[in-house]
Amino acid sequence: DGLAELVANDDLRYVLFGGGNGEQEITQWLQTSCTVVPEFSQTNNRPAQNQRRQGDPGNQTTTLYQCG
Repeated sequence: DGLAELVANDDLRYVLFGGGNGEQEITQWLQTSCTVVPEFSQTNNRPAQNQRRQGDPGNQTTTLYQCG
């Protein structure tokens, strides 16, 4: 609700979002309410030795959304 309000009030135009566990509601809102800017989206491929930490998502996509 907070993001939607910021966009509606023209206080927020772009969101750089990496997602993650428990962020499904935000991800869904961004996908249905905003447009992906593909030139700025990227995947972070971490070396295998860095993925051993508990809770590390490994490969994570960071996406820039244009809203409003």
